[in-house]
Amino acid sequence: MSGITVSRRGERLVAVKHPHADQADRCRAEAALLARLEHPGLVPFVDLVDHGDTCELHTGYMGTDTWARTPPATDHALIDGLAAVASTVADLHDLGVTHGALLVEHVIVGHDQRPFLCSLGDARPVDPSTEADDMA
Repeated sequence: MSGITVSRRGERLVAVKHPHADQADRCRAEAALLARLEHPGLVPFVDLVDHGDTCELHTGYMGTDTWARTPPATDHALIDGLAAVASTVADLHDLGVTHGALLVEHVIVGHDQRPFLCSLGDARPVDPSTEADDMA
């Protein structure tokens, strides 16, 4: 991805992913998946602005911190956060999808410390190998 900016859409803040042209198909796939899933543990899909050779993925703005920058500060917060992420991942698997690149950079810390998963461009159908990758 070449970058993420924050924009306003009416009264709503949105995160706007600006992928490089060679990542446009991956961005479109992520947009289609987010639009289909509408899960409370995922960044919410807002829109895909397709320019042909490039596109922009608009999702609900959930915050700028990720677990990479702001990991859970207490044991209690860690346990609650891991339980929420595990629940979301289990729901994805039940829906036949794996995240595919589950890293701390892909867990956004919401305003109430609730974790939201983003970056589903590497999502794949569930099979024993992809499921094991998510679990690791």
